[in-house]
Amino acid sequence: MSEQFKWCLYQNCSPTLRRVKPSNIFTLHKEKYPNWQQDLAECRSTLRRYGYDLVLLQENDRFLVVMVYCPDALGRCLDQAELRRYLQSMGYQEALPLEAKLTLLGQRFQRDSFPHEIGLFLGYPLDDVTGFIANKGENCKYTGEWKVYGDVNRAKQLFRAYQDSRSSVIDQASHGMELDDILRAC
Repeated sequence: MSEQFKWCLYQNCSPTLRRVKPSNIFTLHKEKYPNWQQDLAECRSTLRRYGYDLVLLQENDRFLVVMVYCPDALGRCLDQAELRRYLQSMGYQEALPLEAKLTLLGQRFQRDSFPHEIGLFLGYPLDDVTGFIANKGENCKYTGEWKVYGDVNRAKQLFRAYQDSRSSVIDQASHGMELDDILRAC
């Protein structure tokens, strides 16, 4: 796995790698990562050894949208009753296993470019996702990792935890720790 790819992973997915967040996404521009296929394959192999996975949500000639996730944490997150009901209203059948929900999300990425229910898969509060949709991204109470329409104090706590996890992982990597070591330390 290239160093450039690892740094992209650390910068974008540390909250998930630290198990503070169920998933993270990032965009990978193919021209900047000539060995992107090898990078993704090696990353997936390493992640799976520690109970994580990745999925391509979107791919075209220029870029990829990649989700890194912890299946157990994401499954628990999406299994909350209010999220199940909301996702069902969006066409995600309640009985669908996690992998099938991710497949459907990827299909929506291909069709809609950025389906807003992705926020639920990323661990955003339902109030913030529905508030974003209802307000078309306007009139939020606070902006951090996402636009907050609900509990600002709770969102600020999460934003701090995400930043702390990023700082920690980047510090470890800066001191020579490899991805395996970082994941083993979680």
